[in-house]
Amino acid sequence: MRKQFNIMNLTKPVLITLCLLSTSVFAQFSLNTGTLLNSGDNISASGLDTIFVVQNLNNVTLQYTNSDTTDFSWSRFTIQDGAVTTPSLIPSSIVSNQKIATLSITEPGGYQVEIGPTGNSITKQIWVIDYEEYTPRVDSVVVYDKSKDGADSCSFIKVEAFTSSDTILVGDPIQNKIVRLTRYQSINWSSVPSLTFDSKEFKINLFAPNIPYEDTRIKATLAESLFEGITSFNTEVENDTLYIPVAVKLESIVANIIERDNNNEFEKVVTGDIKGSAPLNVDFSTKGANSKVEFYDWEILAMSEADSQKITFALDSFRYEFRNDVNDNEEADYLVRVTVSNDYCHASDKEEVRIVSSYLDAANIMIIGFGASEEAGQFKVVYKSLKPETFRGAIYNRWGRRVFTWTDPELGWDGRYNGRYVSPGVYYYVITATGTDGEKWKIKRDLNIIRSKDSK
Repeated sequence: MRKQFNIMNLTKPVLITLCLLSTSVFAQFSLNTGTLLNSGDNISASGLDTIFVVQNLNNVTLQYTNSDTTDFSWSRFTIQDGAVTTPSLIPSSIVSNQKIATLSITEPGGYQVEIGPTGNSITKQIWVIDYEEYTPRVDSVVVYDKSKDGADSCSFIKVEAFTSSDTILVGDPIQNKIVRLTRYQSINWSSVPSLTFDSKEFKINLFAPNIPYEDTRIKATLAESLFEGITSFNTEVENDTLYIPVAVKLESIVANIIERDNNNEFEKVVTGDIKGSAPLNVDFSTKGANSKVEFYDWEILAMSEADSQKITFALDSFRYEFRNDVNDNEEADYLVRVTVSNDYCHASDKEEVRIVSSYLDAANIMIIGFGASEEAGQFKVVYKSLKPETFRGAIYNRWGRRVFTWTDPELGWDGRYNGRYVSPGVYYYVITATGTDGEKWKIKRDLNIIRSKDSK
C-alpha cells in the first residue's frame, strides 16, 4: 500500500567532510561496514531518526544497538510514484534475545527497525542514500573578461562554475511526508600557475595583481553537504578551463649606473638612488614584464620644465646619458617612465634620476715622488658634473714657462717635465671648465711643489 504526501524542503544550510569509517555511531544506529560520506540525526523536517549517505552500496551493513536484549525485525519502505510505501517486513531479519540487530543493505531507500516483542514494540526509521546515484556534475568553467559584468581583461576578471544535480528525496511512513533534501554545494578553486582564491562561491572575482598573467588552467572542484552543522565533503567532481590572458604585468624599472674608473670625481654614484655626477650613463631595463607584453614605450622628461621635450625609446632596454642641460648652477631631476602594453592592456612604472651640481677645485701643494704608486703622487683636480670637452688645464713655472697641459679632468701631472722631476718651488696653474649645469669654472692658484726624498 502506498500513500500520497506533500513534498517539503529542508531549509537550513549545511556543511560536511569526507569520512572513511569502519564503524560510525549516530544515536543507536551505525553503519557497520561501507564508506560513509554524510549522516544526520533527528532530521525533524523529514521525521526520520537518521539519514545515511554512503559512497556506494558495496558491502554496506546497517546496525542497531540496544541497551538490553530484546526481539528485532527489519522492514523496508521506499518512494514510488510520488508516494511513500508501507514498510514491508524482511523475514530473514527477525531475531530474538539480542542486543544488536544487523542488516545487509543492497538497495537504497528507507528502513525501519522494530524493537521489542510483538504488541509491546517501538519502531525507528532511517534512510540510506546511495550517493553514486546522485553524483553532481561540474558542467563547465567559464572566465568572463572583456566587458562582461564590469570585467576588463586587464585588471579584473570573473570566473564561474556551472553545475547540475539531481533531486534527492526521502520519505517517512509514520509522519506521512516526502522531503526533498537541499544540496548545499560550494567550489574549491585552484589553478596552475597558482592564484589566491578566497571564496568558495560558484562565481568569483579576481582583481589585479591576483589575476592570470600567463596561460592558466583554472579548476573547480565541487564540495557538498546534505546536513546542517557537518563539514562538506569533496566529491572529486571537477572541471577546468585554460584561460589565455591579455593582461600585462610589470614589477619595476631596473636602473644600473655605469661607473667611471677614476678616483678624483665626487659623487660618481650615490648609493640607494639613481643619482650621480654628469655625464651619468644609466642602463635601463624592466623587471617582471610578462610574456603578454608586446610594446615598450620609454619617456625621459626634465622635471624642472613643464614644457620640456620628451625623449622616447621603443626598446625593452637601452642606455642613456644624462648631462643636466636644463638647470643653471643647480641639481637637475629627470623623470623616467616606461609603459608596457599590447593591443588591450598596459602597465607602467617610473623612476627619478638626479644629476648633482657641478664642482671643480684643486690643491695648492704637491709632493712629487710621494706615495706607493706613481698615480698616488699625481696632481689632480677634484670635480663633479663637468662637460669633459670644456676642460683645460695648464701649469707654469715662476718664469711663465708652461710645464704641463691636459684636457681630461680624470688625468693628472706626476711632476715631470721632459722626463725629469721639476725643481721644488712655487708654480701656478690655470684651470677652466664648464659644468653640465652651465656653471663656468676658472681656478688660478699658486702650486707649491716639494720633492720627496724618494724622488729621483
